[in-house]
Amino acid sequence: MIAEQGDDLGEEISVIIPTKGRAESLPGVLASLHSQSRQVYEVILVDDSTEDGFQMNRRMVDDFIRSSSPSFRVEHILGRHIGLTDARNQGFDSSRGDIISYLDDDVVLEADYYQRLAEVMDDQEVAGVTGTITNYVPQSRRWSLFARLFFLTTAFPSGGYLRLSAYPCFTFDSPKAKDVEVMSGCNMNFRREVLVKHRFDPSLRGYSYMEDSDQSFRASREFRLVFEPKCRLRHETADRGVDAKFYKVKMSYHRYVFRKNFSPNPLNLLAFGISVLGDLMLVTMRSIGERDRSLVAGALAGLSRDAMPSDHIDRNSLS
Repeated sequence: MIAEQGDDLGEEISVIIPTKGRAESLPGVLASLHSQSRQVYEVILVDDSTEDGFQMNRRMVDDFIRSSSPSFRVEHILGRHIGLTDARNQGFDSSRGDIISYLDDDVVLEADYYQRLAEVMDDQEVAGVTGTITNYVPQSRRWSLFARLFFLTTAFPSGGYLRLSAYPCFTFDSPKAKDVEVMSGCNMNFRREVLVKHRFDPSLRGYSYMEDSDQSFRASREFRLVFEPKCRLRHETADRGVDAKFYKVKMSYHRYVFRKNFSPNPLNLLAFGISVLGDLMLVTMRSIGERDRSLVAGALAGLSRDAMPSDHIDRNSLS
């Protein structure tokens, strides 16, 4: 289903929103897109929901179009049920704009988000932009210290880089614009040429853990990516079920991203090994607290060679 508005591309913005079984979230992000002071060209929903969920979302999209008459075209397409990275790539292949904006289905943009984005991207040297998550709650001092010591995922105003362990240190709320090499998947904006050269890795299937860090890090090796504090949004992060399967994916995908992006020198291997130890400590504590031994079993299974994502992919499409 497509609702068509507008003709010219120019420096137009295509918004791509992968979604799966989150009908309650979509009205919020669509309403915030409709309220933008700088309208986008099109919104593409790549829907990996069940058949019933897809039809529910279609009715919701139809109602939105009838009630709001948006100035942008809306395309609601059935995903291939492979995973988040495939949905992101499928959306890109269907897009027409020169700037590609990836949003999570549970974000709400401030009204001038795309106006601010357009101002930043007037600088032709800027090829990618991410913005401020206004409801981000800084990590506790205890967690920050633990994450720093064990090279785990963390976030600081001074962040925006991939650590030696291959885990990211994000920037979500810096008061100043800055160059970065990793961006959060909830709001990633690129010139089309970036994604032509650096697609999301199709080997990261399903939940696609670390797909945003992997893709933006690769892109940053060739293009300038920036954090712009004036591009602001809320991210209403939904609770994610954590089970043995999640930990297996987490451990195996982390190892895959490390091996793909970092040379196996002693310093990098040491940082990676410490991060694995930190992860195992955390999952063990959770396993004890929840009296669920399968969590540790899942994490250990993720460290096996058989758990690694397939390497039989076209590296030219990822490099």
